[in-house]
Amino acid sequence: MSAAPPLFVLYVPGLDRRRVTRENTPFVYDALARFPNVALRTLPTTELVPTLFTGTWPHEHGIWQVKLRRDVRDTWAARALSLVPDAVTTTVQGVRHVIDRNYDLATVPWRRRRRFELRRFKYTRRTGGDLAFGEGRGVASLFDHLGERGRYLFTMRFSELERLGNELPSGRFDLELLEMYAFDVLSHWNLDRPDVIRVCLARVDEFVRRVAHRARERGVRLMLLVDHGQELVRERIDLRGRLRESRVPGREYDYFLEVGVARLWFHTERARRTLLDVLRATPRLRVLGAPDLRELGIDFPDDSFGEAYVIADHGVAFFPHDYYQPLANVFLGLTHDAQRPRVGDPRHRGSHGQHPDHASETGYLCLLEDGFVADREESPLVDFAPTVLALLGRPPLPSMGGRACFRESGPHGSAIAGR
Repeated sequence: MSAAPPLFVLYVPGLDRRRVTRENTPFVYDALARFPNVALRTLPTTELVPTLFTGTWPHEHGIWQVKLRRDVRDTWAARALSLVPDAVTTTVQGVRHVIDRNYDLATVPWRRRRRFELRRFKYTRRTGGDLAFGEGRGVASLFDHLGERGRYLFTMRFSELERLGNELPSGRFDLELLEMYAFDVLSHWNLDRPDVIRVCLARVDEFVRRVAHRARERGVRLMLLVDHGQELVRERIDLRGRLRESRVPGREYDYFLEVGVARLWFHTERARRTLLDVLRATPRLRVLGAPDLRELGIDFPDDSFGEAYVIADHGVAFFPHDYYQPLANVFLGLTHDAQRPRVGDPRHRGSHGQHPDHASETGYLCLLEDGFVADREESPLVDFAPTVLALLGRPPLPSMGGRACFRESGPHGSAIAGR
């Protein structure tokens, strides 16, 4: 049997299928009509890369934003630092964040940040090609497995597409994956500007067309990966203000507040009862517990990653949140063209990572290759990694919980999953 050809994966987060039309994106539209594809069921978080690349669930790879630390010591130095204004500690942390991309969540005030163990894998690290998911967790990613036969690339600027379109795929690796984050970050801050989105959709479509042309020339298979879309934000909720208005002392609970999802830990029964009543009485919110997460495939052994999950309805965002700090907001707006609108208004225009029962949370996987069919209409994110390995003629890793999405077509076609 001949060796499997190389594979190039073009990963375009945010390329919402609702916006893939014949007018906006003719090449991608035709590819989805012609080639096998499956919908991807996502998770209520923006932290999807570890699940995709390892083929394991969050409770297995352990990368799920933040985990509450149980061993925080209340020393005199800690008490003194807790009196420093939040604006000062977040500014100092922001400076460090600019210098050290491994220093994450600089916008969370130190008095709260010290309570968390960071379990994140955001773009600030991937920009530098860092794919280390953390030591001691015993879960290998695609790139761990492939070693020098795999290559990961990242871009968050449209200005780089011309160069990348002339270079990729190179054909020198078994697997090349480009995470084209540019469209996702642009959508977060421009989804309320249809003219801007339309122009950038056309640029994405042209880039996919060029990459597909080069892949055919070089005998490389091409797969398009989109793990989520984006929903226009129409309403904002000051959830932090709601928590403070409850008059429950801050020492009785902890919280971590994202754009569309919050998680809480309660340290007293009063805090649990009062805050849950407040949250459940707030319109456009849903409160999830461990049983609800298990229905979505997430089964943590305890509440270290959150006792209650508060998820805003689609089209609703929390503001302010733990990704916002005034100086950092201005810095990002002035240094990145796609984020320029945040200088005038720091509230997200587009959001995702909320409950996966909405079109904005549905991704898709399309294999631009004749001779294959999709063996189901929908797959969880954990199916991506074994699908990649199957296309490369390799069996899935023992840790992977998913199975390949595509099989060879024809009367004697075999499932490429190997399981």
